[in-house]
Amino acid sequence: MFDTLFAAVAEAVFNLLLQESGLTERVRAVLRIDPERRGFQIALARACTDFTQQHPAWAAALFDQHFLTQPEVVELLSRLLARRGQPDPARMAALWAAQLHRADPASRAEAATVAADFLRLLEAELDARPELRALSESRDIAAVKDNTDTIATEITALRRDFAEALRLLQAALAALPASPATLKPPLAGVIERFTSGVYTPADLDLLREALRAGQIAIATGERAVSLGGSADGAVIVTGDHNQIVILQGNAATVARELIEPPPKPPMVYPPNPFTPTGGRITDPTRIFDRQREVRQALDYLRSGSSVAFIGDSGVGKSSLLTRLKERAETELGRTPILLDMQNLHSEDDYYQALCEEAGIATTVRGWKLERALRGRRLLLLLDEIEKMTWDGFSHNLRAELRGLAEGEDAPFKLALVARSPLDRLFPDSELNTSPLAGICQQINVKPWNDDTARAFIQQRLSGTPVHFSDDEIERLVQISNGLPLRLMQAAFNLYRTKTSGDV
Repeated sequence: MFDTLFAAVAEAVFNLLLQESGLTERVRAVLRIDPERRGFQIALARACTDFTQQHPAWAAALFDQHFLTQPEVVELLSRLLARRGQPDPARMAALWAAQLHRADPASRAEAATVAADFLRLLEAELDARPELRALSESRDIAAVKDNTDTIATEITALRRDFAEALRLLQAALAALPASPATLKPPLAGVIERFTSGVYTPADLDLLREALRAGQIAIATGERAVSLGGSADGAVIVTGDHNQIVILQGNAATVARELIEPPPKPPMVYPPNPFTPTGGRITDPTRIFDRQREVRQALDYLRSGSSVAFIGDSGVGKSSLLTRLKERAETELGRTPILLDMQNLHSEDDYYQALCEEAGIATTVRGWKLERALRGRRLLLLLDEIEKMTWDGFSHNLRAELRGLAEGEDAPFKLALVARSPLDRLFPDSELNTSPLAGICQQINVKPWNDDTARAFIQQRLSGTPVHFSDDEIERLVQISNGLPLRLMQAAFNLYRTKTSGDV
């Protein structure tokens, strides 16, 4: 039912193309042949079918003869047919919205999208019509010819300008004096100023250039003596050996530096980035990776449980306590107390250290300690909990820890570090598991994988001029077995070797 509409649109488009200037005679002949018009109508009909399936609500509004034969729309379609650039969907959408009397932004935006789809469908159909190919190709051929003619004209002009410039240069060279002496730098004046000690940085640059060009020579030591100088002086000899200048003092020192630059000062390297090499890292910014373990511990502590980090020696368990201590106040609302059990040799030491850190005036334990801590919210971080297996630490201490940490309103939540699971570390009886194991969620701290170990090395080296080769990094990863402490120590020694030569 659109045949009449498409015929009218094709007539308008082809008439516009015939009226445009610059068309070649071949294009004019093609436009007079009916198959091209018919091909355009077929492409338009197929685009219409596809468009109606995609946008049925817009189809009736688009395929309106008044709209499609407007001069502005005809110009857009002719540009698409003649391959002179992509029509602007926004322009077509604006014309369309005006036709439909839609001025609101939402309608204009939707019209732009729909218009783009229609133009894309029509372009695909036009490309598929072999009878229309001659039209676009003839325009392309005409454009190529025009561009070729322009380029040839410009090349001719460039050749003419180059020939004129060459002629002027040859004339200028012919006017120069024949003596080559005029091309030499004023070395005599430079040497005179140099010997009198009033030379400038520009004079030194001239001397260096003359040395590189072989115009002068500077002699020192025995050679200077053989030329008439002194053993502690320097001699400047001009290139033709007709002038010898003996230098003393600062001028001699500078002359020697011209041929023997002073040694560069030893490079000062930044401090070794692979520190500390043992024990718990106390600066949270120096701890690498372990975000997963810290996040898991915080989740357990928020839920009311205590946690125990379990892993091999040197895997970085103690450093995790530093991370938790840093975040206890802001993320848990608890005041952190960190006790290193390596420094506590008995229960008396433990209670005294605990009370001092908690701000309790006198050392107390048992019920008195529970009363002193009532209403407090503390995070007790115990490093090297294995120490509690030694003589001097009893089951009662561990039971009291459980009592102070059990329950939602308990004053303590615990974060412990151990190499073995707590129920194996504290087998308090054959019938009962350890009181600590019952309230602590175990978090296994595993060695780094190879990628993490390499990333750690590169991150620490990034702020230094030192480079570890791939083979060196591979050896460091292998000997560390993924343990951060071993990797840190091995990398520390390699960095020290590279920067100081120590072995």
